[in-house]
Amino acid sequence: KAVVDSEPGSEGGVYATPVPYSPNITAGGLRFHYVPPVSGPVTIRIYDYANNLVKTVADAAERVAGQQYDETDIWDGRNGAGDVVAVGTYFFVIEYSGGDTHWGKLVVIP
Repeated sequence: KAVVDSEPGSEGGVYATPVPYSPNITAGGLRFHYVPPVSGPVTIRIYDYANNLVKTVADAAERVAGQQYDETDIWDGRNGAGDVVAVGTYFFVIEYSGGDTHWGKLVVIP
């Protein structure tokens, strides 16, 4: 089941903050907020507007069902090669071990 929800309080409660995000200005990175529906591995990936993988933030990280995660998974605004990403619209997907997938949108500014 795929759910699109990038606003606080939306179904699933999945969102990223701060948005818009500036890797040049915002200290501490962009944080992902979510509550896994089941215990098990969670994967978080960032994609660009063309749906190309930019970076994997969490790769099969073990998480506990019902626990809120909001300071654990942080993106520094860099791609897999370590370069700061371009200004623009990006998407994130959080995949839970039970098969649920949540998509959200974020904006990177200079």
